[in-house]
Amino acid sequence: MTSVTQTSPTQLYQQKIMDYYQSPAHRGTVENYTFITDQTTSSCGDRVVFTGTVQDGKIIDMKFSGDGSVLSQAFAAMLCEFAIGKPICDVLKLGKADITTFLGCELGPTRLKTVVFVLELLQNALRGVKAQGGSCSCAL
Repeated sequence: MTSVTQTSPTQLYQQKIMDYYQSPAHRGTVENYTFITDQTTSSCGDRVVFTGTVQDGKIIDMKFSGDGSVLSQAFAAMLCEFAIGKPICDVLKLGKADITTFLGCELGPTRLKTVVFVLELLQNALRGVKAQGGSCSCAL
């Protein structure tokens, strides 16, 4: 008799997060970057650094570094994967609802605060690029 093991949505979520955390394709620093962020959360001490290049309003390359929770580092990797090749505006339009789509699950208030920090950090850097003349049709 063979037993079938079913994977719960929580297990899938945890595996996806761990995959991004353990093997992030976009960890490092972009040379000759157009933007850089470097911030640490006061609440939990997670640190995320984004570097990237923007050309004609599009994110050409982007990487992250830092340290902290599995969630913050994995989400930073997911954002890099999403953003490369996209217009700045596509990243600026992301919100809390999109976080659930990226992660594949709902988060409680504390964990949500962690990933919102990562998203807002990137968005603030891109607003700075846009304000300095990066072309994009979205409002600041």
